[in-house]
Amino acid sequence: MKQAELARELAREARLPAAAAQDRIDELVHRIIKNLRRGRPVELPGLGKLVARTGAGKKP
Repeated sequence: MKQAELARELAREARLPAAAAQDRIDELVHRIIKNLRRGRPVELPGLGKLVARTGAGKKP
């Protein structure tokens, strides 16, 4: 599922304008990225735990 599809479903189920649903998803993604950059894991119940890792890149 792509972000636009998720936004449409959120808008429909929450009875929000599509732009408002997209704004909420954007804010959620922003907060997740901000926490990962600060070294904080992000737990999403039913989905998993996101943890930023650093290491050597893959060789081409």
